[in-house]
Amino acid sequence: MVAWAEWLRHEEIEDPADLEGIAAALWAVLIPEAWGPDHLAAVPLPLHTVLSTTEAAAQARLNQVAMLKLCGATGLKAPTAALLEVQSHRCLRVQQGANQMAALPVAAEVIVLWCPANDLAGWCCVPEGRPGAELLPLVRREGRLPQ
Repeated sequence: MVAWAEWLRHEEIEDPADLEGIAAALWAVLIPEAWGPDHLAAVPLPLHTVLSTTEAAAQARLNQVAMLKLCGATGLKAPTAALLEVQSHRCLRVQQGANQMAALPVAAEVIVLWCPANDLAGWCCVPEGRPGAELLPLVRREGRLPQ
């Protein structure tokens, strides 16, 4: 859901009719268990700076990435800019043989890596996926940033 929300926000798609014809592969990448905060740094910027589209916020993010690279980080973790609810996201759980909708008590995050992809194991988990129209109202748009 986070990957599609990030893509829909970036492409500025708001109309369900614009979803027709969209299809993309989604890949999973195995992050090594040995990677700690030195490899995958949490972004110490305020949430508003992470989510804002102003020039000053964009420059602050670029400066943060440059600093993390200089410190030897392989990537970073940040709250997703694309979902209105960053504190939890819905999933389907199987409990006692039945499907139940639930909210995971995990913040929706984005992981950005700048290491060579051949250093990580990955696989295509969805060869041709499509975002559903139910995702559109959950996508953060310009002017809907937390204070």
